[in-house]
Amino acid sequence: MLSTALRKKPEAENTATAARSHAPAHAFEDEWLLKALQHFPLVTAIVADLRDKRVPFLAQALVERQIVGEDTLAQAVETAYRIRYVNRLNDQISKDVFALFNERLCRRYMFVPLRSHNDTIEIATANPLNKGMLNEIEMATGRKPVAYYGIPERIECLIWQFYNPAGMVQELLARFDKHEKIRVVGDNLPASFKAAPENRAPVVQLLDAIIEKAVRMQASDIHIEHDETSSLVRYRVDGTMRHIRLLPQILAKGPLVSRIKIMAELDITMHHRPQDGRAKIRVGSCEVGLRVSILPTKFGEKAVIRILDSKAAEVPFERLGFNPKLAARLENLLKMQQGIILVTGPTGSGKTTTLYSMLNKIKSGHTNIVTIEDPVEYRLEGINQVQVNEKQGLSFPGVLRSVLRQDPDVIMVGEIRDRETADVSFQAALTGHLVFTTVHTNDTISTLSRLVDMGVERFKIGPGLLVVTAQRLARRLCDRCKKPVTAQEADASIIAFMRSHGLPPIYNKPVGCEDCDWTGYKGRLALLEFLEMNQALRDLIGSGADEASIRESALKSGCLMPLTSDALWHLANGDTSVAEAACYIDVDKQTFESNGLNRMADESSDHPVQIVRSSSGQDAIRKILVAGKDAGERGALRLALEAEGFSVSEVEDGDQAVACLETDRLHLVVADLGMQKRNAFSVARHLRGDARFGSMPMLITSNFPEEDLEIEAMQSGADDYVRRPASLRLIVARVKSLLRRSNYRPTF
Repeated sequence: MLSTALRKKPEAENTATAARSHAPAHAFEDEWLLKALQHFPLVTAIVADLRDKRVPFLAQALVERQIVGEDTLAQAVETAYRIRYVNRLNDQISKDVFALFNERLCRRYMFVPLRSHNDTIEIATANPLNKGMLNEIEMATGRKPVAYYGIPERIECLIWQFYNPAGMVQELLARFDKHEKIRVVGDNLPASFKAAPENRAPVVQLLDAIIEKAVRMQASDIHIEHDETSSLVRYRVDGTMRHIRLLPQILAKGPLVSRIKIMAELDITMHHRPQDGRAKIRVGSCEVGLRVSILPTKFGEKAVIRILDSKAAEVPFERLGFNPKLAARLENLLKMQQGIILVTGPTGSGKTTTLYSMLNKIKSGHTNIVTIEDPVEYRLEGINQVQVNEKQGLSFPGVLRSVLRQDPDVIMVGEIRDRETADVSFQAALTGHLVFTTVHTNDTISTLSRLVDMGVERFKIGPGLLVVTAQRLARRLCDRCKKPVTAQEADASIIAFMRSHGLPPIYNKPVGCEDCDWTGYKGRLALLEFLEMNQALRDLIGSGADEASIRESALKSGCLMPLTSDALWHLANGDTSVAEAACYIDVDKQTFESNGLNRMADESSDHPVQIVRSSSGQDAIRKILVAGKDAGERGALRLALEAEGFSVSEVEDGDQAVACLETDRLHLVVADLGMQKRNAFSVARHLRGDARFGSMPMLITSNFPEEDLEIEAMQSGADDYVRRPASLRLIVARVKSLLRRSNYRPTF
């Protein structure tokens, strides 16, 4: 009998598999959208997975996964079907018209009525091509429906708000997959905080679910913000903002923000002033700190919750994403007995995480380590941490002087903000202490000038410094789904660029999978510019040499590895994509023609980097400016160009476009004719009237059919003209053609 059962089981499984294979594919309620989005490669790649998951609305799934932005989606619908998109629904709704419909009908077809006229009624719907809905509305009202397109989630929020505000919280809770229970940690908590999670009020459970999901997604911040129509929950994950869920304003602006204030011990009656607070929660077995900021805005109080996960302070030094040979050089410097290790970079570039990792690397029972921070965000075991408090007289320089009397071996100063802190830090480094600290500068060489500007004597800077690093963060490609570009899809200029630098003629691209939430990226890595001091550099600094002389000497001696070199190494190593590395691979010709860079590259990479230009002499990463008043059109074109390996900037009017010419190293401009303040003709004339940009290629797009406008565009100095509606593929092909024919290179 057992053998018979075993024989039957595979047969049953095969039958089930066959049944699934012959089952009709799941159809989205907005299946018609596929035609509008047929030129978006990421949409095509994810459709099969969304069908398997049987998601009801394709539009909602694409927006939530950030495959297509809301504005881009709206523009695609308007272009393909001539159906207008409505966003500011609250401003257009006549409350009386809701009495014509019941909630059940609105939910069934996912629509909300807007206004009624003598013989027509305007509606916003997620499915404007549904003829059954249109016929039923006409029969129910005796008026012909005029349908506008709206994102499903926005329409659903309005249905909740106008028909069933009491039941919306439970429906929202059902959409959050909670995995762990949340408890607020504290001694003097109200009874509502001590109740079991399942017994708490629905709005409390909703906030718990929002926070729990953010912790699970490893988000650094939660944003709850408001517009005219609704409220939006967004997370910052891997440095980028992600749309999570829309909420009805009646819920988010009142009860939800009030709950956040209570949790952070803020004043719930104050609505017109910023407030800041803190809270500590336990998510499952993990304790997490929350830093809360409340800011009054035009549409309500915006709440931002910074998630301070204690595990962030325990990142192993080896997992920072450093080039291994560069990491080895830095690790050797950590063994020094005195001097300053200075980490620079903008806010949010991971400086504190790098410092904590270095402290964890060197801490032991034989060293006395003291940190001075503002604020102390993470607890480090085995390390003495001091919180700066100006009101109580605990300033950086004051605490630092006291710490020096505590017999420290290693001191971490959270940030050098003024002359006094800088001076005491260098004095400590010169008197037998290893000092870790940060300063806000863009690169390593300019940091030296910044220290001089602060008032540090030059004769202290050289002897005191061990190394200066300038750090940036780039998103790491998802290991599960990243793929090398094929020969057919690879950009010829990128391939030539890789070959000319002795790198493998291949690079990886983001694809997207369930593991990375369809972004193609998971986690971040540090890109580093590295300047290690030697005696020649110390002599130059002490003699007052300018930045150019110091940079030249550092490159020749192999002491400086520019940020570009590290970005190239990570690109060739398959760690990140061209889109992420592009903004760090643009440096001037003189830097990369120096002999020192080759020496530094040999030490830090298996593939030496020589110059950052392709064999044709052009910049490998082309930067394109897209200018136009329609955010949807700009966004769609930006996505299409970035998919081809270009770096893209966006502006909305002609004045901004002209300003970008002065600040960005652009290779081509795409401008829409209908811009405000300064139209595309004016921008073209500006280009041709400036010797620096006279040969920069320019493409003008237009929604106007008149031939005279095309003639005027060419007379103004445009190189090409495209009339809309035109496919994105056509515009991208025209851009590539212009760049192939162009010999223009930025000159600054």
